[in-house]
Amino acid sequence: MRSLRTFLHLYNLALLSMIFLLAACGPKAIEIPTASATPDPCSPANILTEVTRVNTLMREFDDAAQLASVVALNQMPTVIPPLQEIRREAQDQQVPSCLVTLKALQLQDMNAVINTFMLFMQGQGKNPEILNQGIFQARALHELYNQELAHLIGATYIPPALPPTITVTDTPGSPTATTSSAFITNPGPYQVNLRAQPNLNAESLALLEVGQSIPASGRTADGTWIQVKDQLGTTAWVYASLVQVTGLESLPIAPP
Repeated sequence: MRSLRTFLHLYNLALLSMIFLLAACGPKAIEIPTASATPDPCSPANILTEVTRVNTLMREFDDAAQLASVVALNQMPTVIPPLQEIRREAQDQQVPSCLVTLKALQLQDMNAVINTFMLFMQGQGKNPEILNQGIFQARALHELYNQELAHLIGATYIPPALPPTITVTDTPGSPTATTSSAFITNPGPYQVNLRAQPNLNAESLALLEVGQSIPASGRTADGTWIQVKDQLGTTAWVYASLVQVTGLESLPIAPP
């Protein structure tokens, strides 16, 4: 009996030794490398940074376009190349998938502005309809861009609203209590020239800021130019397609 127990003890020791030996000689466990997490550019924590990259170029373009909009027609060849350079930079800029629509609207707006300036310059200002259509298209695209921008950053976009109608109230007991006055408003996105004559090459006397309204005092016979006067009585002219006009039908025809 003792011999049997001795045998079993030695057998178990041999079996354990064999198991350890096989374990030592067996294949090693495969180590799976841990992949480093790549930040998602479209996540709420990162999207503002990505949007800022796109919008920085848009603001640079708006500044250059604003300069182009206030120069005389014969000076436009000097201000168009900077617009084209910014557009090329915007075209080459890489954006994440969530900003593809924003970039597309940005480029469409830039193209509309540049094409309008170039066509109008080539026509020497003889076809105002080209400018009218280009301004309308550029404004519409800029509104869509602003809406998409607000959507991406989680903001509420409120389009610029017209100011209330200007009224003049007479003294109590007078026959007419309230009368409306004609005025113009610059809806943006750029400043507007107030010129000495109803001519795009005329001297710019002042600038009408975005959102600013001033009373109108007259118009040209074809309605393409609106006459305005400041508080000192200085007369200036603004191209009608660049502003929103309230009470146009009440304006008298004024001589240049």
